[in-house]
Amino acid sequence: MYRLCAVLILYAVAATPALAAPIRLTATIQPVQFILAELAGERAETVTLVKPGASPHTYDLRPSDLKAANGSKALFYISDTLDGWAAKLDVDPKIELLPLVPKDFQLAALDDDDHHDHENGAGDEHRHGPIDPHFWLDPLTVKALLPALCDRLIELDPDGSAAYTANAERFSHQLDDLNEELSGELQPFRSARVLLSHNFLQYFLKRYGLESSGALEAIPGKEPTAKRMKEFIDAARRESIRAVLLEPQRPDRAARILAESAGLKIAVIDPLGGVEGRMSYLALMRYNAAQLTEALQ
Repeated sequence: MYRLCAVLILYAVAATPALAAPIRLTATIQPVQFILAELAGERAETVTLVKPGASPHTYDLRPSDLKAANGSKALFYISDTLDGWAAKLDVDPKIELLPLVPKDFQLAALDDDDHHDHENGAGDEHRHGPIDPHFWLDPLTVKALLPALCDRLIELDPDGSAAYTANAERFSHQLDDLNEELSGELQPFRSARVLLSHNFLQYFLKRYGLESSGALEAIPGKEPTAKRMKEFIDAARRESIRAVLLEPQRPDRAARILAESAGLKIAVIDPLGGVEGRMSYLALMRYNAAQLTEALQ
């Protein structure tokens, strides 16, 4: 009797189809990995090239990046104007996300010098181009991206169609709930004016009704001149600016000096995450809303 049961169990195990090994998807930055992980679930292993603390704007490719991307089903990046260095990697296909965002959700890029003249026209080649690539900082723009991104994943892995579709629908509802949550949290601060270290937060500010009075860096990674600092200090007083917003991945000395000189609060807004407390898209966005709320109170 026991021998018969054992034989039947062995037969059942042998007859059960083996689960397909997860495919690998490589993302340039953590927010792309967060979004892919939500849609892929257990269908894919997702890895990130730019490590926490580094900025995609100033990132230099390393030999280890190609090694990390090898064997991936695809490489996902934001845009040629933000992390276009990914296009140099010998991995195919490469999927650029910004063109998948519906055009009515795309925002025109602001000059980092939006409210102030560039010094002798310098820095033009460093601007983001016609479309601001930081779309992921608005939950509803991410939601608008999901149908096209889901289609790309199904093309890569047709057997996972049902899983990708269900996960996209679930994540879409979560993004609606997140937007409603953040809207309520930031409602008291609508029309508040802020200064940025760099023009990275346009999608977020527009979604929640806040205003930018410009960005300190005319050229990404280059500190402002003394003349430019004075202009911003004067603007802070004239325009009733409430806070200076910094990024943890970029130098902040000039922004902190300006905040102290003008008597402004500081909020550290993280566009990338990947550290404790910011290990998912929802957690990252809640962190940023909390940071902004604290600075504007």
